[in-house]
Amino acid sequence: MRQCVEKMAHTARNAELVENLITSFGLPKSSPKFRATKEKTLRGWKDHHFARTNQFAVQDRYDGLAEKFTVRNREDLSDALQTRLKELPTQSKWLPEILALLLELSDRPLENTNIEDLDALSKPADLPSELSWNDIIAEDPLDEDGVWDDIERGYHSSGDDATVDGDDEPTTSTVATSVDEEDSEVLARLHLVTPDENALNEVRDSLPSKGSTGKQPMSELVLVRGTLMMLRGLETEVYRLNEKNGDIKVNLDVSLSPAAQGTLQRVCMQVAHIGSRLNLLRKWTQRVQETPFVQSVQSAVESHLSAFSHHLNGLEQRFVTPKQNTVVSIIDVRAQAEKLTRPLRYLADVIEHTESIRPNVRNSHFELLDALFNASCSTQMSGDKDDFKAIVAVFLAGLKTYLRPIAVWVTTGTVPPASEGEFFVSDSNANCELGQVWHERWSLRTSVDGGPLMPRFLRPFSARIFAQGKAKAFLKLLDSRSKDFATESTHTGFSNFLQTLDAGIKSNDLLPVDQLFEDSFTSWLEDSGSDGAGTLRAKLLNTGVLYKTFNSQQYAFFGKDGTLFQQFAENVFERMWRRPESWQDSFMLTEYAQSTLGTRDEIEDRSLSIHITGSENRTKQVARPMVQHLGDLHLRMAMPWPVLNVTRSSNLPTHSAIFALLLQTLYAATLLHTHVSTLPPSSDKSSTLPQPNRTAFLLNWKLTCFVNALHHHITSSAAHLHGAMMTEMQAADGIDSMAAIWSEYERRLETALLLAPNLSPIKEAIVGILEMCEQFAGQWRRLFPGLAASINLRGTGKPATQSDDDSKGRADDRGDATELLKQFDRSLSFVKAGLRGLSCAGGDAALEAFAETLEANTE
Repeated sequence: MRQCVEKMAHTARNAELVENLITSFGLPKSSPKFRATKEKTLRGWKDHHFARTNQFAVQDRYDGLAEKFTVRNREDLSDALQTRLKELPTQSKWLPEILALLLELSDRPLENTNIEDLDALSKPADLPSELSWNDIIAEDPLDEDGVWDDIERGYHSSGDDATVDGDDEPTTSTVATSVDEEDSEVLARLHLVTPDENALNEVRDSLPSKGSTGKQPMSELVLVRGTLMMLRGLETEVYRLNEKNGDIKVNLDVSLSPAAQGTLQRVCMQVAHIGSRLNLLRKWTQRVQETPFVQSVQSAVESHLSAFSHHLNGLEQRFVTPKQNTVVSIIDVRAQAEKLTRPLRYLADVIEHTESIRPNVRNSHFELLDALFNASCSTQMSGDKDDFKAIVAVFLAGLKTYLRPIAVWVTTGTVPPASEGEFFVSDSNANCELGQVWHERWSLRTSVDGGPLMPRFLRPFSARIFAQGKAKAFLKLLDSRSKDFATESTHTGFSNFLQTLDAGIKSNDLLPVDQLFEDSFTSWLEDSGSDGAGTLRAKLLNTGVLYKTFNSQQYAFFGKDGTLFQQFAENVFERMWRRPESWQDSFMLTEYAQSTLGTRDEIEDRSLSIHITGSENRTKQVARPMVQHLGDLHLRMAMPWPVLNVTRSSNLPTHSAIFALLLQTLYAATLLHTHVSTLPPSSDKSSTLPQPNRTAFLLNWKLTCFVNALHHHITSSAAHLHGAMMTEMQAADGIDSMAAIWSEYERRLETALLLAPNLSPIKEAIVGILEMCEQFAGQWRRLFPGLAASINLRGTGKPATQSDDDSKGRADDRGDATELLKQFDRSLSFVKAGLRGLSCAGGDAALEAFAETLEANTE
């Protein structure tokens, strides 16, 4: 019951407070809205229950603020804050709320607080009162007798009449200088200076009255003067200037007595529009721009604005000091302004358009150059020479600055620093390997539309500019003595290009600007950068680095010197037969390659190395044919870094695959030759061989023909394609062309020698036939058991090897020589069909010749 009573009392108290609050705002209780307002306020009050402010959080915030003052070297503010916090009374229960409110109301106290302002809040100290006239009169009243009497000279004076000093002035009577209390204004008038009203009458009469509410008539001379001032960017009584955007509005309260109001307003609005366009240019030129060529455009626009200001001086001179009778006409001024500002207004439209597409566009700065270039072309076609002259001057000013870093790149191969603005070439990987410097160090920056980060009218030249600069930069890496190209010729050639372009535009009215620019720019590129590409090509070809490296590849990978390649292969096969489990030693195989293939003068012996791939992922328990093991050998050749920029790789996987295929072919030929060479001479010529033996001899003959045809195809196709590649390299004009020729050469090798991924079924069939030669060795020993004990393969002293045992096991699994012959015929038919189909699809005559050779020699 007690709680209900307290709640009712609290509700009544709140209602009373709300009524007082509403009445304090001027709404009486008798108003019909009073009751509704009261109920709405009470409902809002009930819906909001605010908790008390956390006094500890407020204290922490003030401590943090004091610490911030100390850290920011404002100990005076910190001390003053802490001192005043200690002086606050602690009896008030609303103190945390008050302090929290002050924190919310604060506005950057560190920057905006002045310690001297706090002194004004302090109570002034008790100072002694100043001496006043009332204090003086209180001690010595002025109404005493004899105070105001004249003093007569007497016997007690310091002199008599004869000794009076001639310099002494006569004493003025007190009565003459005394002023009654009621005449204080008279004394004030003695100190007032009355201005000459006539001096300001002429100016006052020329200005409209501010107190008038109707139209303000003025003379046409005053209107012309205000118009000229407005065209200079100033605000006048007639033209109101918006300082934010530079727009100008006409004061419609102004009238011209001899003209109709509508005509006057139209003329003034036309002139105000001209002033607004000029102010747009003025505000744009005052903006701070970081891009150099935009700054140059700003400077050129400012020059045109300055020239326009000189023309305005001439117009003003006609009215200020006329040399002849001059008619004052606002319409004439408007016509002169339209004529003089037409190029500037055209520029304002161009700049306004580019500024409108600027947000979120990375190529925004170049939109300005593109717009100026398009404007130059359109004004030339329209035949407006004044506009064309002004637009071209601004365009050339920006173009000159933008092309300066391009000229440095084309002539010296130096990428300008990032401070010079957005450049479309980036030195993104300065620490890359020399073998990849041409393709990976420099890259093209792209715009949001995917094109190069440069003006659109220059994009057709981007690839050539990029290549010529890379050629100069590559030359500096290739020859340290060519680090500094002729910088004087760079500036001279660039200046000559700009002068030629400017003269061509001014003298050739019939040729379009874009055609003149294309011709001049192309000529400048040929004169300034083409020598770099030619010099680089000469260094790569004439010095023999490229030719020697490519020529050595024929001997290392393609077996051009058959004797050395056969010697290397025999060493490998000898080690295979002697050490079947440990013959795959990269160090020993590399030594074999360097001691045999490396003895050619074209090959640097230490540049050769052999690596075995896939052996670490295979277990030793898996039995694989030796032909497959030979396919794991990869020959690598170290090449000079300039050549690596052409081949783009030091591994040469296609060449290494050809090298492995040649080894497999020679291994199969060696096995087949050993079988026949171990047969004893037949004593009875009339005797006939058993059918299994005849089948074995037939299979041996077919396998031998296939291996010989395959070896001839590999060596002849590789030599032919390599010679064609070298011929094309001699005609290449740069590294990009050489790299393209090399890529095409490797593609042709893969196709001709069946190494492409899509031709893997044909290659697997060929390798399968080579594996049959290894399997046939076991069959041969079974057919001629008497020879098995006496055959010593290549002088090893071992009649049978692990490879032979594995082959015998596989032969037993697959059947005798007859089964191998059938398998060979099936594989051969598949290979010939694949070769003919590939030849018809790609038009490769070598594949067709290979298929015909197989057809003729294996039937």
